[in-house]
Amino acid sequence: MFNTLKIAGMEIYPGKRKKTMIKVGELPDSSNVYVPFIVVNGKEDGPILVLRGGEHGSEYCGQEQVRTAALEVDPEKLSGSIIALPNCNPLAYQSGTYKNIKVYDNSIGENINYPGDPNGNFDQRVANLIWKEALSKADVTLSMHDGATHWIARYITNISNTINKKELGEKSLQIVKAFGVGLPIDYNEVPEYSGYRAELLKQNIPFMTIELGGMRCLWSKDCSDGIKGITNVMKHLNMINGDPEPSEQIIFKEKILIRCEHGGVLKPAFSPLDIPLIVEEEEELCTITNLLGDELEVLRSPFKGVVFCARSNCATHTGDWLYGIGKVN
Repeated sequence: MFNTLKIAGMEIYPGKRKKTMIKVGELPDSSNVYVPFIVVNGKEDGPILVLRGGEHGSEYCGQEQVRTAALEVDPEKLSGSIIALPNCNPLAYQSGTYKNIKVYDNSIGENINYPGDPNGNFDQRVANLIWKEALSKADVTLSMHDGATHWIARYITNISNTINKKELGEKSLQIVKAFGVGLPIDYNEVPEYSGYRAELLKQNIPFMTIELGGMRCLWSKDCSDGIKGITNVMKHLNMINGDPEPSEQIIFKEKILIRCEHGGVLKPAFSPLDIPLIVEEEEELCTITNLLGDELEVLRSPFKGVVFCARSNCATHTGDWLYGIGKVN
């Protein structure tokens, strides 16, 4: 039988689930700010899976996927534990922004960067709490993201595939293949990671970022696919009974971000909700017009590929990122 788990001041007995809000600081009016924790402790031994959402405050689908997956799993039938943090960036969430944009400290406005500092600024203290009580205990961690305000994103990236960590990269690849649900996989070798990824690499902890949803909406299919994917990973890790549902996934190692040369009105050739979508070389992606309806440019795919993210905001500036396309061999 698995032991009692102690997380953020809570004791979670085998076969039980607890949820709480952990205070991390105060606002200028002295009201409290919290980070939510949902912890599920299985009856049998197994890995610790850490689920994170809301590292970017305006990404709502990822938060819902983490929250629901942790609340739906049966602790009586679980081997190992789940530490779920539906929202890792409370100030960004409160203001509906991608990052915390408060300006009272020069470092504010960056991502939540682990392991943080218990005596640092607000974001650093939040990061340190999450590192101490969750990430440092992880055997596997999934970070659930989406396209935030301006995009729909549906792909998997930032898996721990580094040149010096081949075995860890292969383990991570098997986990994201198990996640499935048809999401293409951005699998690129990198020399090294920085920040919390470097800390996880030191401990040989597989990590990956799931991009699923966007436009500040809780799309029912994206939410259900995210929950299904998390369940598939738990099955792959033998945390719950069953086999992951099979899924056809495209793995790409080369990608391009399509940007426009002209500001104007984006008229897409397909809905961003249609992705992931296979496009042929030279296939039209969108047209940019001016406010009078005159055509300024037509953007096309430079190769056969899979569109893994697509812009939803149709008002463009010169240089805006409109599409991400992974090359299909």
